[in-house]
Amino acid sequence: MALWDIFFCMIRRKTASFITGSIILLVFIVSSCATIPERQAPALIDDEERMRIVENAKSLLGKKDLEHVGLEFRSDCSGYVTGVFKSLGYKFSVESKPGDSSVAQSLFWTLFKRRLIYRNRRPQKADLVFFKGTTDKRRDRVSHVGIVALVEEDGTILILHYSSSGVTELRMNLRRPNAHKGEKGNVLNDFLKKGPGDRLSGQLFYSFGDLLKYVKGTL
Repeated sequence: MALWDIFFCMIRRKTASFITGSIILLVFIVSSCATIPERQAPALIDDEERMRIVENAKSLLGKKDLEHVGLEFRSDCSGYVTGVFKSLGYKFSVESKPGDSSVAQSLFWTLFKRRLIYRNRRPQKADLVFFKGTTDKRRDRVSHVGIVALVEEDGTILILHYSSSGVTELRMNLRRPNAHKGEKGNVLNDFLKKGPGDRLSGQLFYSFGDLLKYVKGTL
């Protein structure tokens, strides 16, 4: 066999070996990727936690004297909200700043410092809803808080909160904050402030806040 023939024969063998090795490696990579489990567990756990918080909040509907429910509760809006979380074993503290006139305001400040306050996206179940001007004469101050239970298809948000009637449901629709009812008679925004100058929930909305993220970070 000529020298050139021997040379080209060696090249063909090396090329065939390289192609075969590459195919085997590719098959190994593909099969390995196929066995990697999908990383969806944290999201599923988070959803389950949020549902558990909402169910705990719902279980108190109609109750007015929350002190008899447990030591974690007080019979006001912020006492209801923090009690719902603390009665499930979450441990956290609420910070205040000079001039805070309510625990709801301090709760807002606690989440604001940690960048857990938002306004322009769809809320999640168990997130908090802050309102301003419900009782405080200064309309720029947070004066009421509730818990998101559900967001309906038309954008109406079902909120669980403590009012003068005890633990009740409150509806709010930020797409139509000035409308009490829709064309079909369904409630879009409940009245949150009654008396002279009645105000709807959507008109007094201030922000949402993710308390679950905060308390999970302080466990």
